[in-house]
Amino acid sequence: MSRNLTKEELLNFDHTLTVGQLKQFIEKFNISDDAPILVQRIEDKYFDKLNWPTYRKHTFESTSMIDSWNDYSKVKLSEEECESYKSDYIPTNQPVYYKEDKEILFIGLHI
Repeated sequence: MSRNLTKEELLNFDHTLTVGQLKQFIEKFNISDDAPILVQRIEDKYFDKLNWPTYRKHTFESTSMIDSWNDYSKVKLSEEECESYKSDYIPTNQPVYYKEDKEILFIGLHI
Protein backbone atom coordinates (compact mmCIF):
# COMPACT_ATOMS: atom_id res chain seq x y z
CA MET A 1 0.00 0.00 0.00
CA SER A 2 1.24 3.47 -0.81
CA ARG A 3 2.17 5.94 1.85
CA ASN A 4 -0.78 8.13 2.86
CA LEU A 5 -0.40 11.91 2.77
CA THR A 6 -1.60 13.82 5.81
CA LYS A 7 -3.79 16.86 5.22
CA GLU A 8 -0.83 19.11 6.08
CA GLU A 9 1.39 17.31 3.55
CA LEU A 10 -1.33 17.49 0.92
CA LEU A 11 -1.78 21.23 1.42
CA ASN A 12 1.97 21.72 0.97
CA PHE A 13 2.46 19.17 -1.79
CA ASP A 14 4.50 20.69 -4.64
CA HIS A 15 2.56 19.11 -7.50
CA THR A 16 -1.03 19.88 -6.54
CA LEU A 17 -3.36 21.82 -8.81
CA THR A 18 -5.23 24.54 -6.93
CA VAL A 19 -8.75 25.80 -7.51
CA GLY A 20 -7.30 29.18 -8.49
CA GLN A 21 -5.03 27.62 -11.12
CA LEU A 22 -7.94 25.60 -12.49
CA LYS A 23 -10.14 28.72 -12.75
CA GLN A 24 -7.36 30.55 -14.61
CA PHE A 25 -6.94 27.61 -17.01
CA ILE A 26 -10.68 27.45 -17.70
CA GLU A 27 -10.80 31.18 -18.36
CA LYS A 28 -7.65 31.19 -20.54
CA PHE A 29 -8.98 28.47 -22.83
CA ASN A 30 -12.63 29.59 -22.60
CA ILE A 31 -13.87 26.18 -21.47
CA SER A 32 -17.65 26.05 -21.17
CA ASP A 33 -19.46 25.48 -17.88
CA ASP A 34 -21.14 22.54 -19.64
CA ALA A 35 -17.85 20.84 -20.54
CA PRO A 36 -17.51 17.28 -19.26
CA ILE A 37 -14.45 16.57 -17.12
CA LEU A 38 -12.22 13.60 -17.92
CA VAL A 39 -9.65 12.44 -15.40
CA GLN A 40 -6.55 10.57 -16.49
CA ARG A 41 -6.57 6.87 -15.64
CA ILE A 42 -3.74 5.73 -13.39
CA GLU A 43 -2.55 2.16 -13.10
CA ASP A 44 -1.89 0.54 -9.73
CA LYS A 45 1.74 -0.08 -10.66
CA TYR A 46 2.52 3.59 -10.08
CA PHE A 47 1.35 3.29 -6.48
CA ASP A 48 2.78 -0.17 -5.88
CA LYS A 49 6.18 0.19 -7.56
CA LEU A 50 6.82 3.93 -7.39
CA ASN A 51 5.19 4.42 -3.98
CA TRP A 52 3.01 7.33 -5.10
CA PRO A 53 1.33 8.94 -2.10
CA THR A 54 -2.44 9.06 -1.65
CA TYR A 55 -4.81 10.98 0.57
CA ARG A 56 -7.19 8.66 2.41
CA LYS A 57 -10.65 9.71 3.44
CA HIS A 58 -11.73 7.73 6.47
CA THR A 59 -15.11 9.38 6.87
CA PHE A 60 -18.08 8.46 4.77
CA GLU A 61 -21.14 10.58 4.14
CA SER A 62 -23.45 7.83 2.97
CA THR A 63 -26.39 9.92 1.86
CA SER A 64 -24.41 12.40 -0.21
CA MET A 65 -22.38 9.68 -1.91
CA ILE A 66 -25.38 7.43 -2.57
CA ASP A 67 -27.51 10.32 -3.80
CA SER A 68 -24.84 11.73 -6.10
CA TRP A 69 -24.01 8.32 -7.56
CA ASN A 70 -27.66 7.36 -8.02
CA ASP A 71 -28.48 10.72 -9.64
CA TYR A 72 -26.01 10.01 -12.46
CA SER A 73 -26.33 6.27 -12.81
CA LYS A 74 -29.00 3.78 -13.75
CA VAL A 75 -27.33 1.38 -11.34
CA LYS A 76 -28.52 1.93 -7.78
CA LEU A 77 -25.94 1.26 -5.07
CA SER A 78 -26.54 0.20 -1.52
CA GLU A 79 -24.79 1.95 1.34
CA GLU A 80 -22.43 -1.05 1.67
CA GLU A 81 -21.50 -0.84 -2.02
CA CYS A 82 -20.87 2.88 -1.73
CA GLU A 83 -18.72 2.22 1.34
CA SER A 84 -16.40 0.10 -0.81
CA TYR A 85 -15.80 3.02 -3.21
CA LYS A 86 -14.43 5.40 -0.61
CA SER A 87 -10.77 5.68 0.22
CA ASP A 88 -7.75 6.93 -1.65
CA TYR A 89 -7.44 10.12 -3.65
CA ILE A 90 -4.35 11.44 -5.37
CA PRO A 91 -3.35 15.03 -6.01
CA THR A 92 -3.89 16.24 -9.54
CA ASN A 93 -1.16 18.39 -10.97
CA GLN A 94 -2.48 19.87 -14.18
CA PRO A 95 -5.39 20.55 -16.47
CA VAL A 96 -4.61 19.58 -20.06
CA TYR A 97 -5.79 21.40 -23.19
CA TYR A 98 -6.24 19.69 -26.55
CA LYS A 99 -7.04 22.01 -29.47
CA GLU A 100 -9.12 19.32 -31.17
CA ASP A 101 -11.25 18.77 -28.04
CA LYS A 102 -11.92 22.30 -26.78
CA GLU A 103 -15.30 21.32 -25.35
CA ILE A 104 -13.78 18.84 -22.84
CA LEU A 105 -11.79 19.62 -19.68
CA PHE A 106 -9.02 17.07 -19.15
CA ILE A 107 -7.31 16.66 -15.76
CA GLY A 108 -3.86 15.04 -15.58
CA LEU A 109 -3.05 12.90 -12.56
CA HIS A 110 0.58 12.05 -13.18
CA ILE A 111 2.49 13.58 -10.33
